[in-house]
Amino acid sequence: MKILSGRFPVTKNVTVEGEVTYNGTSREEIRSHLPQYVSYVTQRDHHFPTLSVKETLEFAHACCGEELPERAERHFNKGTPEENKAALEAARALASA
Repeated sequence: MKILSGRFPVTKNVTVEGEVTYNGTSREEIRSHLPQYVSYVTQRDHHFPTLSVKETLEFAHACCGEELPERAERHFNKGTPEENKAALEAARALASA
């Protein structure tokens, strides 16, 4: 999961064997788009362990002001202009829900 999400530290002294794919597409083919498709969530729960994933995300959303911050909007730049616009519109819709 860390390799798919781009969080695995691949350095000179680390080798990875095998093929890593995302729905059959190699990581190299979608590397520039990974931040739009995947995210890595650690197993350590810093919120309430009895909440569902949806409830945890709703809680975090409520704590951040329930809108998409401008600084977050600047991160929608890894795709084509059309993809970036669609992703930003979807994020804004989710933020206002």
